Amino acid sequence: DGRGVAGDGQAPFAGQAFFNPGAGELGSLQRRAFSGPWLFSWDMGLQKRTQIRERHSLEIRMEVSNLPNHPAFLAADSNINSTRFGLIGSTLNGRRQIQFGAYYRF
Repeated sequence: DGRGVAGDGQAPFAGQAFFNPGAGELGSLQRRAFSGPWLFSWDMGLQKRTQIRERHSLEIRMEVSNLPNHPAFLAADSNINSTRFGLIGSTLNGRRQIQFGAYYRF
């Protein structure tokens, strides 16, 4: 049925890695055992200012968020009894975004 453990009172299935502890027993999983990879996101900005006249200048800018475009996956549910256990539901950070700008200062 898509769950990570056998139902209560049923024998474990072959290859089962997770077990519900019995009543009054402590489980053997550590805290935050199902955390995903670290968030990896760099932002960058470049700008070039060119003097045209004494009081006039042109500034060109580029700003990039999430430069390497590396996704950080977010698990849908970390409850081993859930039917969505272990499935990737979404990403934590957004896709790469680039913004350009030009300023004429006078």
